[in-house]
Amino acid sequence: MANETPKNIFLLCTQADIGGVQIFIRDLARDLKSRGILVTVGFGPKGDFLANELRKLNIPYVRFKRLKRSHNPLINLAFISEFKHFLNKNNFTTIHINSSNALTAAMAAKKCKTKPQTIFTVHGLSLLDENYKKANRFKSFYLFYFKFFLKYIDKLIFISQENQTQAQKLNLCQEGQIIYNGLEPKNIGLLGHHEAQRHLSSVANPALHLNWIDSFSIGSVGRLSYQKNYDFLINLFPKILHIIPNAKLIIIGEGEDRVKLQEMIKTKQLEKSVFLTGEIIASAKYLSAFDLFVLPSRYEGLPLTLIEALFAGLPMLVTKVGGNAEILNDSADQMYKLNDKENFLKKFKNLAQHKMHREYLSQQNKKHSSAFLLSKMVDRYLNLYQ
Repeated sequence: MANETPKNIFLLCTQADIGGVQIFIRDLARDLKSRGILVTVGFGPKGDFLANELRKLNIPYVRFKRLKRSHNPLINLAFISEFKHFLNKNNFTTIHINSSNALTAAMAAKKCKTKPQTIFTVHGLSLLDENYKKANRFKSFYLFYFKFFLKYIDKLIFISQENQTQAQKLNLCQEGQIIYNGLEPKNIGLLGHHEAQRHLSSVANPALHLNWIDSFSIGSVGRLSYQKNYDFLINLFPKILHIIPNAKLIIIGEGEDRVKLQEMIKTKQLEKSVFLTGEIIASAKYLSAFDLFVLPSRYEGLPLTLIEALFAGLPMLVTKVGGNAEILNDSADQMYKLNDKENFLKKFKNLAQHKMHREYLSQQNKKHSSAFLLSKMVDRYLNLYQ
């Protein structure tokens, strides 16, 4: 309509280092810009990945020095003041928040002069997730935190039905919409099987120069952290080798658990079978190097790495947590109960020893990937930005 206020969207997250949320924001911002929407991105002082990606796309961004991952309420209050001051000098129609520490921005938005609408996408429940078993004295604080600041949110989005159901059980919300994360296949730049193996070997650490042809390659992409639960996989790997003696595990990612995982690999004498490549930018293009994709996460939202594996047509074996079942269309052969070793080994054996079944699952996964197209995701968000 002629008198409609032009959309001016501000996307916000806490950090700019590489991760699912940052990739989500980059892809959303890029698509919005291509449709003629004004878009700006904001984040705190930590990380360079998202900043570098936005510069390539010529998309403006802002760093907020007081936006940090912190349990300190004084830091949160300081960010509210900083963000309110920023909004008073600009005229955004929508503030779209994408991380828990940035949720305080919703209060600033409602107290500034322009009062833009606020949207919050829950990318996962983190320590509020029912599978988060690690002792944490901050859990009750975060429950209060979310309940308080969600009052300032106009539209609440979940990326999986499972996360929404858990949030309702916690009385965080009664309503909310579900919008699946999406990807554009041509942006992945997926390589062919042998080309991906060759290139992955060249960009990863030198130890990865293995004999791919004589190996059954198991791949995973994720942060080396409590959430991703890679200690389960490494602890189980000697039994995996009893099933498939030439099995190799390649984990792409970096994180705080690296030293612990390296020590486990050494203790179990798995140096020639398990490889930690470190962080690799645009790792999705190498997924076709693997025979099987595995993700042993304790909890998830709707992991982009699984959607990438879906587009790559990989057979998978993942925990039935978060939105994993929704990504895999409830494929029982590709999911196992969290930390259930017997269940994992039974399903792994079935997948590893039956190539035709893996090829069937590959085709099914490729077919289901159409549910997670970036264009579908952006269409849904554009409707919310009205």
